[in-house]
Amino acid sequence: MREIAFPGRWALPGGKLEDNETVMEGLKKECKEEVGIEIENKKIYVDDNAFVRPDNQTVKVFCYLVFAKGLEVKLNKDDFDEYQWAGIEEIGEYEVLGMDREKLNKVQKVLNL
Repeated sequence: MREIAFPGRWALPGGKLEDNETVMEGLKKECKEEVGIEIENKKIYVDDNAFVRPDNQTVKVFCYLVFAKGLEVKLNKDDFDEYQWAGIEEIGEYEVLGMDREKLNKVQKVLNL
């Protein structure tokens, strides 16, 4: 998806967990909210890391590979202006946000590509 906040840059769906929300619930919620896609009830762990924001709050980021139930996208136009399905081998052609680029590289390793 192409981020409105970062013109011309592409990003992966994502967001934060609500209190008492499981990882699977959060993954389902964010995929539905951002791209209108339902996902299967399974995930593959890819990576995690942490960073400290300027307000000194530590943020933990997890990345999972999920499986879409369908391919029809209903993009959240408040946050994104375009989407593109791309094979993992095509990702290098896109200007992807830094952390998402790192995650996509890890996905390639998980998939042994």
